[in-house]
Amino acid sequence: MNQPVPRESAPNEPMKAEPPREPVFNIAPVIFAAIIACVGVHALRELVLASRVDVNLIWSYAFVPLRLMSYPFDIMTWFSAVSYSFLHSDWMHVGVNMVWLAAFASPLAVRIGAVRTILFWMFTAMISALVHAAVEPYSPYPLVGASGAVSGFVAAAARFGFQVDRSRRLRGFAGRRLGLREIVANRTVLLFIVIWMVGNWLTGSGVLDVDGGRSIAWEAHVGGFVAGFFGLFLFDSKT
Repeated sequence: MNQPVPRESAPNEPMKAEPPREPVFNIAPVIFAAIIACVGVHALRELVLASRVDVNLIWSYAFVPLRLMSYPFDIMTWFSAVSYSFLHSDWMHVGVNMVWLAAFASPLAVRIGAVRTILFWMFTAMISALVHAAVEPYSPYPLVGASGAVSGFVAAAARFGFQVDRSRRLRGFAGRRLGLREIVANRTVLLFIVIWMVGNWLTGSGVLDVDGGRSIAWEAHVGGFVAGFFGLFLFDSKT
């Protein structure tokens, strides 16, 4: 009985290229790192830090409008206008923000790169905090959460009409930024913005209780959205 002879490829026979491997997580590395940072900080607070230490951490790194009014030139006051975005009130708060972040921030990060993404986060988080302080300047309550920055990324997604380039391994927003007239004419984008704005106002004003009675700084969300919507051109060089 003849033994089968292994087939060897001829010298000139073209080799078949292996299909590109899909990333384990279809998320831009800088956004994945931000998610790990937010989850890690909250896990540290929940599982490691003593209650007294955690309280000190919140008052040191959360944004407090009254502190801005009292110490407007203190460097830690302005640092807290960004650091607050890595602190959260509970696990649900972390989870919701991270889901929105993965969905809307990753395509922008693929488009503009890691450094500009970090700057965009800082910019939208700070504007979000300042808008909150403008509405409640003497509030002694700490503002926490990435919602302001996330709102900025959501606004940026709207500027691209939510269109992504699906030909790349990591999907990024494609095409040029839409102008105001184009957005008004785009029913999908316009309806999304209206629903998003109204939803934030309803939940923040207490008409809709979706967070177990926890106070929601809706004005901070709107501030981050406006910052991302109108300030995107500072970070996206493509027209």
